[in-house]
Amino acid sequence: MGGINLLRNSGPEAAAIAAVTGASFIRSNAYCEAVVSTEGIIEPVAREVLEVMTRLNTKITVLADIFVKHASPLHRMTIEDIAKDCIERSLADALVVTGPRTGEPPDPLLVRRVVKAVGTKILVGSGINRTTLMIIGILTLHSRDIPKG
Repeated sequence: MGGINLLRNSGPEAAAIAAVTGASFIRSNAYCEAVVSTEGIIEPVAREVLEVMTRLNTKITVLADIFVKHASPLHRMTIEDIAKDCIERSLADALVVTGPRTGEPPDPLLVRRVVKAVGTKILVGSGINRTTLMIIGILTLHSRDIPKG
């Protein structure tokens, strides 16, 4: 089954919906770090998501954005430290790295730094095309496997 992503940062609600519907994962924009955006201050929800899973006696895969798009972190931690904390302390199953805005690719150096820092799945959440795949250099795909356009 698919997953649940409720914007802007309704991770606990997404976890509850996933538990009831059988969805296999959720994506949370500010799972393990406080950020500021045009919507205001967005606080991390890892504790609340884990509480929902405990109360509902379920395990749902958590995809956690770090240095999320359309926002700025309210901390001075490096992306490596946030990645490690998100996996080790907040128990995210995978991390999502995006560009600064929808459709814009992430900085390839940031992606590589996250990959080097944590031994877990790293997903690129926006801006993926043939060029950015080659620049980031994480995936090796044959041209027939990459959608045209």
